[in-house]
Amino acid sequence: MKTYGIALITPVLLDTSPQAKAQTGFAATDFTIDWETEKATCPAGHTST
Repeated sequence: MKTYGIALITPVLLDTSPQAKAQTGFAATDFTIDWETEKATCPAGHTST
């Protein structure tokens, strides 16, 4: 964890985007990351380039 020298003075706001409200998006845990090849694979099987 990094320290940035800032103070949080209010609670973190919830995500109010349409995708978050519909609860149809993806979480980071839904993706597979291959750190050796530096590529990520989405739940649909598409790989980053």
